[in-house]
Amino acid sequence: MVTIKDIAKKAGVTPATVSMALRADSRISEKRMRQIQTIAEELGYHPNFMARGLQRGRSMTIGLLANTLSLEVATREVVCLEKILSETDFKMYVSFARGRRDNAFDMVRDLISRGVDGIILSRLMISEEIQEKFNSAKLRVPLVFSRSYGILPENVDNVFCDYTVGVRDAVEHLFELGHRNIRMIIARKGSRREQRITGFLDALREFSLPNDDDSIFAVDTTAEKAKHAQSLPMVPGQVVESMKVFREKYPECTAVLCGNDLIALVVIQAMNKLGVKVPEDFSVIGFDNILATNYSQPALTTINQPSDKIMTESADQLFRRIENRDCPPEHKVIPTELILRESTAPPKS
Repeated sequence: MVTIKDIAKKAGVTPATVSMALRADSRISEKRMRQIQTIAEELGYHPNFMARGLQRGRSMTIGLLANTLSLEVATREVVCLEKILSETDFKMYVSFARGRRDNAFDMVRDLISRGVDGIILSRLMISEEIQEKFNSAKLRVPLVFSRSYGILPENVDNVFCDYTVGVRDAVEHLFELGHRNIRMIIARKGSRREQRITGFLDALREFSLPNDDDSIFAVDTTAEKAKHAQSLPMVPGQVVESMKVFREKYPECTAVLCGNDLIALVVIQAMNKLGVKVPEDFSVIGFDNILATNYSQPALTTINQPSDKIMTESADQLFRRIENRDCPPEHKVIPTELILRESTAPPKS
């Protein structure tokens, strides 16, 4: 392995001068810097980031504990974090909880055992039991909870996505188009979905629109889960029947806000098969802003989850915490935003 001493010997300078040249230190002349960097390249020198980090008492790695990569928005966050780290000396370990709520703490300890300098916990459900474990443990690395939900530990940095802003804007948009009976179609209830539901019902009340528990139409993504939850299935072969039930139950409804984009796209497909045109006869809004919404027919109006902003802020918080463990915890709120496309229109008179 080529070392700084090898470069110094060939360049006829001290190792300290080589180190400054490789860092583009302003104390080195431009000519000398280029000379040393050229020699380093010719010799095939690669910086040892681990050694550099150990000199500062760091491994130069961070951990990312995510729930899953099955959701496009989650994949975007991982890609964003990798891009951020590519501009630093840090690398990352990635672990996935895959919906196992009871082992988040154990997975954090596993990442710590690998020597990471800090951990981002992304989109995890934190139960009261897990919260107590975090509160009582004296972990030696900083944690940032990124869009995680449930009962978060005390005194931790947190980046939170406010779903209510986009939901409120969606209801206002439909109201301004002239819709007066708006429903929400959403998958099984959970903490993140509850915020969307609450925001939706609050927005209906703000605009003096009909609102009650019947304003929410529950569906499920598998027939078995739907049967267990006593909701309607949103699965191939049964979607049209589910939407037929919806139309019979809410004949006065002219627009829906869906809990995610996949539900919205399926709703549009089912409505077309029922002879209901979107948006001429019925308006649909999604949630997430996945890539497919740009190319659907019609292109889907949706609520964007700004994954890049969320992960950028999460990484910034973690880097600040690595540099200064004593700074007070930060709680950053990133709002969602409505993206207008082609799936909404005024209702038929």
